[in-house]
Amino acid sequence: MEDETVLNFVKTTGDDDRQASQWHVQKGIPISLLFALALQTGAFVWWASRTEQRVSDIEIRLNAASNQPERLARVEEKIDSANSGIADIKTYLRNNQKAALP
Repeated sequence: MEDETVLNFVKTTGDDDRQASQWHVQKGIPISLLFALALQTGAFVWWASRTEQRVSDIEIRLNAASNQPERLARVEEKIDSANSGIADIKTYLRNNQKAALP
């Protein structure tokens, strides 16, 4: 009797080699598993899009900050020019005060 069960199993699986090689969903897979996989896939896609957006924002900030050294050099030049102007004014005032003294 046990031999008949084994033979029937071999017969049913042996006849459907083509069907066994194809991918299919069995009724034994719970719908909750499929739902969980779909949810995880959606969460991954959402995470990837958010990461791409953050990288894009960082690239925009870096491009905006790329001219900072040039701007800093211009500000330093203006400060140097203002300092030399202040030094000239101080020298002028000192010379005029000495001339005004009796």
